[in-house]
Amino acid sequence: MASIDNIKEEHAVNFLTPRGFLTKLKTGVKETFFPDDPYSSFVPPIVYAIFGSSRQLAVGTFASGSLLIYQTLSTVVKPEDDPILYLHLVYAVTFVAGAFQACLGLLRLGILVDFVSNSTITGFVAGAAVMLCLQQLKGIFGLKHFVTKTDLITVMRGIWTNSHERKRNPRLFWVSAIGPMTTVIVGAVFTYLVKGQKHGIQIVGPFSKTAVNYNAGCKTAMTNIIQAFLLALILQYLAPLFGYTPLVALSAIIVSAVLGLIDYTQAIHLYKVDKFDFIICMAAFLGVTFVAMDFGLMLSLGLGLVRAALYVARPGTCRLGKLPDVGLYRDVEHYTTSTFQGVLIVQLGSPIHFANSNYVRERMIRYVRDEQDSSGDTIEHIIVDLSGVTSIDTTAIEGLLETKKIFEKNEIQMSFVNPKVEVLEKLILSNFVDMIGKESFFLTLDDAVKASQYTLRKLKTNGPEEAIRETSVV
Repeated sequence: MASIDNIKEEHAVNFLTPRGFLTKLKTGVKETFFPDDPYSSFVPPIVYAIFGSSRQLAVGTFASGSLLIYQTLSTVVKPEDDPILYLHLVYAVTFVAGAFQACLGLLRLGILVDFVSNSTITGFVAGAAVMLCLQQLKGIFGLKHFVTKTDLITVMRGIWTNSHERKRNPRLFWVSAIGPMTTVIVGAVFTYLVKGQKHGIQIVGPFSKTAVNYNAGCKTAMTNIIQAFLLALILQYLAPLFGYTPLVALSAIIVSAVLGLIDYTQAIHLYKVDKFDFIICMAAFLGVTFVAMDFGLMLSLGLGLVRAALYVARPGTCRLGKLPDVGLYRDVEHYTTSTFQGVLIVQLGSPIHFANSNYVRERMIRYVRDEQDSSGDTIEHIIVDLSGVTSIDTTAIEGLLETKKIFEKNEIQMSFVNPKVEVLEKLILSNFVDMIGKESFFLTLDDAVKASQYTLRKLKTNGPEEAIRETSVV
């Protein structure tokens, strides 16, 4: 028989400590403005509308970033195993990402975005679209379990492995089967009937809400506030209604929207115009589709940086000739120009530094050798046009000095034309001008050519007027 004390303890009423007004207000504000679901947060648009500078930029969560966070955190903990820990990790990742972006803004490192080419963006967006479509297969096929990875092979293997989970009512099996197609058809017919493309309805799903704002004609950041206000109303009053929406319908909507992100016409254009750009685009697309988002993006960025490094290490150089009727100097490979016997004019069209100084020296030596082999004339004077050189370092200065010594051993004089102020200052400070002489520098190519003609040993008896010969380039 239970004692009276035990009975009192079992049937005692526990009264919670009353919460104060500030505690209730804090809880209500958190549940309203900072819900656990990151997709329903509407505070960032309001903050950006106050402090932002763009008139069309729409701030908020986006699918590719959410998938990237999910893919990364799933290797540590799965949301179904420990949802609290997973949620805290999401908050930590988003905080670190925001702090990192704030540091980039304070340090003015937005120039890093310039290293992301359009071909990289095209391939990455298309790969992300395929990834989003793959993630919707869980809802389309009615699977309860799904893979944590996002690559194509793993997703297909997961669908095949979990295909036994597709349980449906035999009499209603056709509902989920025609759900995606019905959603797409109804949306397309409605847009066609009301001419939705003329009223701001996107007939091809854009990758970001910013594109929607721009195409809809948004002019100010007030659109972010309106967006946040409407989202608050939906969360407060209409959110419970979305709980009855079939998952297959939501999956179909997402699939129909992101398919328009696969811009195959741009890929074809890249293939026709620039094969290397096409390779960069396909590297991003295939990397995102078959491996992971970060791998595809890094691979494409790496190829882009390799290409930029090749441009830096192989600067543009050309041989110049004079246009007879105009008097300008242009590339002999592109125009029918007049060249001067015994004189070679070389133009350097980019900065010279340690990475390309050897290439510049070898290129000028090759120009001299090719000119002598093709025409049979002896090059006695080489003129270097520095008007396109925006900067130079000490290694490049030493390279130019070594190049001049090589030419002097072969009885070839070297002169320089129109160096920029920054380049000329370094040449003076490094004593380069004193070592080769101020008489080797000229303001224009005409001055350099006229001065070189007086020094040509093989043309002293003919005079400078007969030193010009016509050359036609095919």
